[in-house]
Amino acid sequence: MLSRRPARATSGGAQAYDGGEGGSVAVDIGSGPEDVLRAAERAHLLHEDDSGSNVTSKFASIAGLRGASGRDWQSKLARALRWIALALLAIAVLNTLYLTGAWLFFTSPCDVALRTQVQLAREPRKGLAPSTPSSAARGVPKIIHQQWKNEIVPEGDFTKYHNLWKTYFPEPEYTHMLWTDESGRALIATDFPWFLEAYDNFYMNIQRADAVRYFVLYKYGGIYADLDYEPFTNFWEHIPQDRVSLIESPYKINEQVQNSLMAGPKGDPFWNVTFSIMYERRKSHKVLSSTGPSMVDEAMRRAPDTTWYHMLPCENFHRIPLGEAGKNAPGLSRFARALMAYSPLVKTCGDWHRKDDCQFGLHHNAVSYMSNMGDGMFEFLFNF
Repeated sequence: MLSRRPARATSGGAQAYDGGEGGSVAVDIGSGPEDVLRAAERAHLLHEDDSGSNVTSKFASIAGLRGASGRDWQSKLARALRWIALALLAIAVLNTLYLTGAWLFFTSPCDVALRTQVQLAREPRKGLAPSTPSSAARGVPKIIHQQWKNEIVPEGDFTKYHNLWKTYFPEPEYTHMLWTDESGRALIATDFPWFLEAYDNFYMNIQRADAVRYFVLYKYGGIYADLDYEPFTNFWEHIPQDRVSLIESPYKINEQVQNSLMAGPKGDPFWNVTFSIMYERRKSHKVLSSTGPSMVDEAMRRAPDTTWYHMLPCENFHRIPLGEAGKNAPGLSRFARALMAYSPLVKTCGDWHRKDDCQFGLHHNAVSYMSNMGDGMFEFLFNF
């Protein structure tokens, strides 16, 4: 019987196996099964050892296991890639079916506009205290509010849209007010001093810009519009006079309404709800939920009655501007908006390229405040 002795280390990462009378053989640890067999034959290791096991079989098993482990890893990777590909294909099919169905059952924007006016006529505002003056009696003042960090509106699209507001809502019938960082803070300091400390201590300037617009509408009433909101016509007759109007967001996965276009009577109590929420969240770094659209969503939920506000239908006021959403935002934010635009969770608001009679305007989602934010993409994606 041939006895097997311990292996001896050799140079080059090999091991020498003593074959007794047959001598020893150096076998590279990384050798394949065939190389091991040939080496074993040369060393006369085909005899049975004391335990009855075949030495050659042991060598072959070791090498085979190593090869099998590599093949298992490749197989698992291939299976994972197949599952990912199938998941992406399923998402694409579902979205195609959704968009096809949405196109087939899409409601005409003109029908939406007519239905909205009929609904408003049938539902007078409720939930006001007896001592509160009727908003309908006051109506919405013909004032157009916009804002920028200073009095110089940037050349390009912002100037174009700003001038269109003056074209469709001409003076002197309408008054146009451009609010700056300086004049906005002065308004808070003079008329709402209780909020000044919270205003000054907001983490980001966009939070201050958000907050000012609610206080402006409470103080003066009228229409507020972001500089990247492009009017296509004078839509005054589609603004209800007895309550606050908030533009419906097409990005339902993110928010119900946006604060890019809003309107309301002077001193409307709905804005008191937004003041309360902003004060509660004054130390938050999350823009959307502290001062932005998600905060307005919360104000809608806390309002005494749903007739306190009106959502301006996105079919008429905010169709998705595919291909240009968030031009000034970081790449990841633009990618996220593009995904939301195609998501089945998004309401079908129509193709904004169709400039029909019942498309009153469009928010271009410039998100200009992100252009100077180091982590703007994360603010957009994660600050709900």
